[in-house]
Amino acid sequence: PGSQVSKGTLLMTLVADRVSPQLQNAQTQVSNSRVAHENTVQQLKVAESQQKIARSNLELARTNYERAQQLVNQGAIGQITADQAKVQLDAANEALKASADQVKVARKAIAQAEAGIRQAEAQLAFIRANLQVRKVISPINGRV
Repeated sequence: PGSQVSKGTLLMTLVADRVSPQLQNAQTQVSNSRVAHENTVQQLKVAESQQKIARSNLELARTNYERAQQLVNQGAIGQITADQAKVQLDAANEALKASADQVKVARKAIAQAEAGIRQAEAQLAFIRANLQVRKVISPINGRV
């Protein structure tokens, strides 16, 4: 009491020992959330690449099936070969559907990861604000 202080001078800090570990934990959570987001972005890139491959495989299987059908009609090959081409076409079609599903799942994972980042950042901001509330700062120049 009686000490001269300037506006903005820290007068005292209320016990902040519980908040500091929470602050470190929140900072770690933000970092972890960002890493998880980066991982999901990479998963999306992989899924999109697999989808492109599946599209190419489907086009090849479709071309092979159409050729096989023409050759069967001309009597150049047996029906069993055309049936095998049809099975490959169906499998390629299913692979494309599965890869499209993987892309959708990866996009949803990215949205969830982004929400996780926002949540972790909000928690960090809350803890930082809580830490600031624990500091008693002089609002004016004057004497304590």
